[in-house]
Amino acid sequence: MSATKDAEGVLEWWVKNDRNGIEKLGFDLAPGGNSFYDYQQLPWFSIPYVDYLGSNEYIMTCTVPSYVRGDFIGVTGCDLRVRDLEKVFIPVIRAVPGDAALLNGNENRVILGNSGRFLVGERIKSRPEGFELLPLDVPYLNLNLLCSGADQDTLS
Repeated sequence: MSATKDAEGVLEWWVKNDRNGIEKLGFDLAPGGNSFYDYQQLPWFSIPYVDYLGSNEYIMTCTVPSYVRGDFIGVTGCDLRVRDLEKVFIPVIRAVPGDAALLNGNENRVILGNSGRFLVGERIKSRPEGFELLPLDVPYLNLNLLCSGADQDTLS
């Protein structure tokens, strides 16, 4: 049983504003409210999720369960701009021979790629012929690398 089932939900969401300051976003978290924000039913609550609507640019929302003394108290997460992730991952993924893309593991949605073959936010419904889908050892994030003809040794 989650802590939010017994009471109104709690959501702390902080963003940078246009003046480069930090401010809290407000939400209606009361079930039955006119604009109830039922975040527990949204996909980003449990998987790395690629989104465009949150900030008018592509973001990846990452969440992990939070516990206090073994009791589940909620979820902690953050939104990462894909353009910030690209600064870190593109040099690495460009070293992969052929076309490659970093995917969230549950939906196989493209987070970023090394070519125009796979577009950010696109869902890969089935593995293209000649491509491998390799799980990446990144705790809690369940990420995969989709790459053409590469094997585990090539990516080490």
